[in-house]
Amino acid sequence: MRSHVMAQLTIEVHLETSMESCVEQHVVLANGVEMAASMIVWTASVCPNPTLAHFGLPLGSRGDVDILPTLQVRGLDHVWAAGDNAQVPDLAVEEGAWCPPDAHHAVRQATVLADNVIAALRGRPLKEYQHKNLGAVVGLGLHKGAAILFNRIKLEVARRGGSTACTAAAVCRR
Repeated sequence: MRSHVMAQLTIEVHLETSMESCVEQHVVLANGVEMAASMIVWTASVCPNPTLAHFGLPLGSRGDVDILPTLQVRGLDHVWAAGDNAQVPDLAVEEGAWCPPDAHHAVRQATVLADNVIAALRGRPLKEYQHKNLGAVVGLGLHKGAAILFNRIKLEVARRGGSTACTAAAVCRR
């Protein structure tokens, strides 16, 4: 029987709480839970800036500025937005989905936004922001990791001892 990196880790997930402190491998959560931890993965939620409500811009269901796929603010032809405070439709998935407010999207949106501002000034057609997800990679501690590439290749890697050789297992799903 082959062991996998993920199966060897003991993982606890705590939702709907925040971290009060994390010092010398001791974690204290706001919900009162305390524990020792050798690895901590912390994900901060990204909330729109509350001051957006004071600008009179149309806001989407999450409180972000409501954006068209062209990155124009809905109802305002010459106002544009992208990044963390923009609720951008995700055209790569089903209707009603939104792009996550992360740096990967913000950088890609900035290019489309800049091109669209120039196109609008020149009276040319605008492009819609649509990304293609190439996958995700996660580090699971020193010399350990996992990845999903092109939404069909799953990969786990563990480097053993002082060796430079890595073991990897890949599964292709089409």
